[in-house]
Amino acid sequence: MFTIRTTKPKNNKYYIRKANGGYSDAIKGNPTDSTANVLANCVGYANGRFAEIIGKKKIQYQLVCNAENFIEKAKAYGLKISNKPTLGGIMVWQKGKSLSGNDGAGHVCIVEKIIDNNTIYTSESGYKSKAFWNSTRTNKNGRWGQASGYTFRGCIVNPAVKEEKTTSSNKESEMATMKGIDISSWQKGLNLSKIKFDFVICKATEGTTIVDNTCDDFIKQAQKLGKPFGFYHFARPELGHTAEAEAEYFYKHTKGYFGKGIPVLDWESSGKSNVAWAKKWLDHIYKLSGVKPLIYMSESVVNSYNWQSVVKADYGLWVAKYRDYNKDYNYDMSNAGSKPNVKWWSFYCMWQWTSSGRLDGYSGNLDCDIFYGDVNTWNKYAGIKKTATTTKEPEKPKEEKKKTTSAIKVGDTVKVINPITYDGIKFKLFFNTYKVMELKGSRAVIGKNGVVTAAINVKNLKKVK
Repeated sequence: MFTIRTTKPKNNKYYIRKANGGYSDAIKGNPTDSTANVLANCVGYANGRFAEIIGKKKIQYQLVCNAENFIEKAKAYGLKISNKPTLGGIMVWQKGKSLSGNDGAGHVCIVEKIIDNNTIYTSESGYKSKAFWNSTRTNKNGRWGQASGYTFRGCIVNPAVKEEKTTSSNKESEMATMKGIDISSWQKGLNLSKIKFDFVICKATEGTTIVDNTCDDFIKQAQKLGKPFGFYHFARPELGHTAEAEAEYFYKHTKGYFGKGIPVLDWESSGKSNVAWAKKWLDHIYKLSGVKPLIYMSESVVNSYNWQSVVKADYGLWVAKYRDYNKDYNYDMSNAGSKPNVKWWSFYCMWQWTSSGRLDGYSGNLDCDIFYGDVNTWNKYAGIKKTATTTKEPEKPKEEKKKTTSAIKVGDTVKVINPITYDGIKFKLFFNTYKVMELKGSRAVIGKNGVVTAAINVKNLKKVK
């Protein structure tokens, strides 16, 4: 199975020259990496990675030439060329006006993930540069993010990777959205009835000693106005508190909010690399309340650490990304910049897009957010129980087990026939098919290319023969 590469290869024959016991005909990299001696060099890297994805324990297509000439080399091997990125393929750029190499050798990289029609996630290397890096490239300049002086020539299709259709992540035009704010004592005195908002999220606690004295008032205002609300805990792992202690403190002071609003872990203090701490906090709150909290963090924090364990446990993501700190008025997102691009999660439920929002009826700055869903979606995240007048509850897993689990097993390729997570939250589909990564009763964890997408009831999956 094709797994996204996010680390530099080490002692891997696809990236070692034949003269040193490897598979590659490429020259030594510069500077030469001690555990992968064709690096640093985009040619040696792309040549090896393309073959590694094919997985035949040899390099069948020795694409060893100037980077900009990869297209001709690939055609000679009978490989297909696409005018757009393809998963596992080699993106090829020409440098200068000719293919002679006199005005530059060009650049190549590997497509590790197709995020949408205009955004890709790549793995790369560079001669006289770094041995390895990942990059998110967009096609705003027509060159897929490459500098001026370069021309995108095409993408060499990897014959081992089946083409998949993709859809745009979190595309507002395709789903209901709500616009809201998140607030704390910094906005003390704010009269929520004077501003427009679809939802509000309020700071409740911090560490094991701080209770925000505006939280109760803000939530009461929201409830009086009939607006959805959330409440968050500002984590302080760097102070030496255990995750369980901070979770207990949060729950003690917010117990009455559970089942009414969405609980959130605010993950932005020091110690952001401590993923295990965050997971323990989320797990403990779920154990205490029966409601799965969201986790809030910046795009850079999401992409800097391995959050696979949190994704596998079905905790949703609220992500922050700002283009700048200029004032934005009345939820006008025309200057919000590009949407967040995150690893690990296949979708995020909410985006905090500015900390300098201004709304009629209040003179100060506000954090503004967009939630991808409607009130019913919000209520599912909050764990609000359905009333008798709502749609029929899904069948219990025990009733489904005999019908469904025997038909699907770990490693199967499946189609999602109803994109609803195991906890009842609708999510976006990025691919036609997925792999079953884990299976326990009626709960299946599905993913693509080694990255978890969601946990889902097996009744919502169809095995692909």
